[in-house]
Amino acid sequence: TPAAARMAGVTSADGLRRRFCYYFSNRRGRKILWPNRMNEDDLVALAASFKGLLDVKGPAKLSPDAMRVYAAFKEEVDEATDELADSSTAEAEAMSFALSEAPSHALKRAMIFQACANLTTGGEWGEISARNLSLAIEHQRYCLQSTQALEADSMRYEVAEDAAKVLAKIRTAPNLKPNTKTGLIHLTRSELTSTFCHHVRRAGAITTG
Repeated sequence: TPAAARMAGVTSADGLRRRFCYYFSNRRGRKILWPNRMNEDDLVALAASFKGLLDVKGPAKLSPDAMRVYAAFKEEVDEATDELADSSTAEAEAMSFALSEAPSHALKRAMIFQACANLTTGGEWGEISARNLSLAIEHQRYCLQSTQALEADSMRYEVAEDAAKVLAKIRTAPNLKPNTKTGLIHLTRSELTSTFCHHVRRAGAITTG
C-alpha cells in the first residue's frame, strides 16, 4: 500500500526510502484477463540472450555527449534541491532525500541499459552513450514524480487505513452490540476515542483500550 511504501513508522524510513526508486500509479494501466503462455523455446532463447551480461566487468565512463547530458541533469537536481531548502513539510523532506540520490540512481540505471544495449549491438563495455543515459534520466524523473505523488496521496491512504482498523475493532469488540432495529453500533466521540483511539494525534495510537 502507499503508506507501507513510505515505510511509515519505521525508524530508519528516511535512509531506506532514499535507496528505492518509486514507480507509483493510482489507477490500473491495463487489464490482463489471462496472460499469454510463452513458447518454452522462446523463453529459453530470451534467457540465453542475457548470458553475455555475465562477462560485463570493469569501470565505465560517460561519452562526451553523455557527460553533457549528466551535467545538465545534475544542475536540474541541484536547483530543485535548493528550492526545497526552506521547506519543512514531510513532502519536501521526502523529495530532498530522493533528489540527493537521483544522479547516482540514474548512473546505475544507465550502466544496466548500456550493458543490455551492447548485447544487441555487439558493442564493448566501457562507455555509456548519451542515449542510454538520457533514457535512465527519464526513468529517474518519473521516479521523482512518483515520490511527489506518493507523498501527496499518502495521508489520504493512511487516514483510510486507520479508519478501517478502528471500524474493524468496533465491529469485533465483545462489549459492543448493534442496535436491534437499525443494526448500527452507536458511540459518542468521547467513547470512541477513550476506547479505541488513545492519543489520536500520535501516529500508531489506535488501541483496543
